[in-house]
Amino acid sequence: MDKESADANYTLIAAASYIYYRKPELTPIISDGIFDFICKSLLESGFACSIEDLSFINADDLAAGSLYKYKSDTYPDWLKAHAIKLSSEVKCY
Repeated sequence: MDKESADANYTLIAAASYIYYRKPELTPIISDGIFDFICKSLLESGFACSIEDLSFINADDLAAGSLYKYKSDTYPDWLKAHAIKLSSEVKCY
């Protein structure tokens, strides 16, 4: 995994977590299994997120496979909008 792919995956798990934990009435973006796989892959890659707004995600979160501890106001507004848009585009879960 390269740095650009790592940042894309950080964005994806942040969006998925926001929907799963903070907007449970919306359609999940990815399955729990895919979320766990991405977390494991990011942890193994050794890349920290270089997107400043998502720098709150750390190795402990990836190892736990959860971003549950983060409240809605932790997520930047652009990420929330992105997550809601992705959720609305999911056709099959």
